[in-house]
Amino acid sequence: MLCGIVLFFDVAVLPRVMLGSTTVATMTVAALALDMVKDLHWTQPQLALLVLAIGSGGMCMSHFNDPGFWVRSRYFDIDEGTMLRTWTPSITVAGTTSFLTVCAPSLFIR
Repeated sequence: MLCGIVLFFDVAVLPRVMLGSTTVATMTVAALALDMVKDLHWTQPQLALLVLAIGSGGMCMSHFNDPGFWVRSRYFDIDEGTMLRTWTPSITVAGTTSFLTVCAPSLFIR
């Protein structure tokens, strides 16, 4: 199960970086995950951890492609360089931390 969680976290990071949208990344990967895990007969807690891992991957790497990056930078009047030095690492740490938090219980849930 941990391999599946790691796989879908990584797969969620890719469209997030390429397209910038958290919503598009998570919905695309969720559709892929549904087709792939429906035959594995995962329990409800395992599926919940998978959803959280996909959401964690969708949080990582906010940069110029992300509409939220621009909303925050304009609303708070922060230049792009400062946003890249502050917002991008902080949201990546948040996504990675939430992913690691999901990994811990996935080792024990069967």
